[in-house]
Amino acid sequence: GEAAKRAAAVVDAFVSAAGAAEARGYVRQIGAYLLTAADGPRRAFGQRTALYGLQRPPMDGRRTALRVGPAATSLDELLPLALPFAMTNARGQAVVSFDPSQQQLKAEWAKLVGGVAGLEQLEQLEQTEEEFAAERVQASLHRTVRVEAPYTGRGELLGAGAAG
Repeated sequence: GEAAKRAAAVVDAFVSAAGAAEARGYVRQIGAYLLTAADGPRRAFGQRTALYGLQRPPMDGRRTALRVGPAATSLDELLPLALPFAMTNARGQAVVSFDPSQQQLKAEWAKLVGGVAGLEQLEQLEQTEEEFAAERVQASLHRTVRVEAPYTGRGELLGAGAAG
């Protein structure tokens, strides 16, 4: 349906924005998986009734922060982490927080999400580490994924560590 078309458009935009061939392939694979898996619950077969499928983040008002710190070097590091939010109905449950030193990545991200309908729900903020670490900000988050390790093109595709 229409949601699948929008999700496919997000995948295409993210693949086009990736710089390294490995990152493009990885984003494409994540997108293909989610296009198949994120179509709602499915009924299992057998004597017991069971539903299975993907689950979205908790809907308690808190969001997941994708924190682009000073060590991030390209969108290739952010794209695979942001894609599951961007292409599903969980996009309003994520925020991309950029360190002030990341003006170029912030501009590239803004250009990318500005070119795809619906991605304005993926909020973008600029915050120092001190602002990001503030109790008020942390209380509003479900978890933080730090996008800091540089993408090397040698298989370290995610380049991120999770905290929180």
